Amino acid sequence: MAWVEIQPISDTHFNRPANQRPTMNKRSYVMITKGQGAGRIAQVIDYLHDKSVYAVMINYNGYVRFVKTEFLRKPTKQEKNKDKKQHNLELQLDRYQRAYFNDLIYTR
Repeated sequence: MAWVEIQPISDTHFNRPANQRPTMNKRSYVMITKGQGAGRIAQVIDYLHDKSVYAVMINYNGYVRFVKTEFLRKPTKQEKNKDKKQHNLELQLDRYQRAYFNDLIYTR
């Protein structure tokens, strides 16, 4: 019986591919890069099952926007401090917004 030496897994094994975007979970902060609310920090309320569209609430005014994943990124600490939360609204979609959001599954 021969002993086999096990090689440790390299750090590059766990790195994600360059084309894969970081996941953004509910209640996490994101920066909107294009469209309405561009340059603003928002908080994720919900997302479609394939994470192609996110429902976000903009920190500045509490408006809800539906944004494609390509137009979102994780903000830096300085950006978060610059654009603080200025509303006191619940992080929920009302029934009309939920109906619109669910229709996005079939209209994309």
